[in-house]
Amino acid sequence: MKEMAKPKQEQHAVLVDPKFSTTLNTIPGYKIVKYLGHVRGSAQSYKAVMEACEEQLLASHYDLAIHSLLGHAGALGANAIISVRFDCSANSFAHGTAVVVVPV
Repeated sequence: MKEMAKPKQEQHAVLVDPKFSTTLNTIPGYKIVKYLGHVRGSAQSYKAVMEACEEQLLASHYDLAIHSLLGHAGALGANAIISVRFDCSANSFAHGTAVVVVPV
C-alpha cells in the first residue's frame, strides 16, 4: 500500500523578529525606508481557523499564523511588519505590510 504524502508546511529561511511586528502604521524610533508589500500568514486551513475561532484552540492558531506571517515577510527581505491585523472570517488569518526599517 502506498504511503500518503504529508502536507507541506511553509518553510522560510528568515523570520522577522516578533518585536518588529505591530498593529501600528509605524514603529516608534524607526524610519521606514522601503515598503515590500502585503504579507499574510495562515493557520493551516480556513476550516481549521473557523473551528479554532469557536473553540479554545484560537491561541495556537494565532501563533501558527504569526509564525507564517513573520516567515513570509522575512522571505521578502523585510525586517519589520506594520499594520498587522487578524481575521477569523478569512483564509488569511494574519496579514500586514512588510517593510524595511532603520533606527532614527
